[in-house]
Amino acid sequence: GEILRGGDNQRPRRLVLLDHAQLYIAGAGRKIENEQFDIAPFGIDELATYYVDEGAAEGVAGDIAFAQSIVETGYFGFSARVPPELNNFSGLGAVDSGTTAEAFPDARTGVRAQIQHLRAYADPTVTEANLAHPLVDTRFALVKPKGRATTWDQFGGGVWATDPDYAGKVLGIRQQIMQWARRYGTARFAPFSGPGPFAR
Repeated sequence: GEILRGGDNQRPRRLVLLDHAQLYIAGAGRKIENEQFDIAPFGIDELATYYVDEGAAEGVAGDIAFAQSIVETGYFGFSARVPPELNNFSGLGAVDSGTTAEAFPDARTGVRAQIQHLRAYADPTVTEANLAHPLVDTRFALVKPKGRATTWDQFGGGVWATDPDYAGKVLGIRQQIMQWARRYGTARFAPFSGPGPFAR
C-alpha cells in the first residue's frame, strides 16, 4: 500500500474521499473497544478521527497509520518505555539504541507528528514549509533523504523499524481491520455514521 494517496503528480497526493479510511478505522475502533484494550484517556473514536483528519491534511493513508499505531502500542497497551501519557502512538524516538521516546502535549499532536514523519518518508518534495500544519515532528529533519520509502512494503529492516517483518505486521493489522469492518459494518459507529460506499 502507498503511504501517500490521491491527487496528481504536481502536488502531494490527497485522499479525495475518506470513506475507505473511515470504514477501516471505525472497524478497528469498535474491535478495540469490544476487546477492552487499555488505552490512554481518550476514546478510540476520537483517536480514529485524528488519524482520518491528519492523514487527509497531509495526504497520508490515515487508515494504515492507525494500523501502525496498533502495532507500535501493542493494541494500545503501551509500554514502560512509551507510556500512554506521552501521546506517542508510533514509537517516535524510541529507537533500539535506547533513546528517549518523544512526548506530545495531547493525542492529536502525537498523531500529527506520526503523520508528518510518515510524509517525510514518503514524499521527496516535502519541506517544513509545505506541511499542512506547523511542524510538530521533532524527528522530521532526521529522515534523509525525504521520500526514501514511498510504500509500506519498504518499512522494516532499518526503515522506521529494525524488524524485517514490520511492514507485514502493519499491513496485516490493516487487513484484519478491513475484514472486521466488512463483517460487522460501520454505519452505526460514530464518528463514521455518514453515508458512503464501502468500495468504489
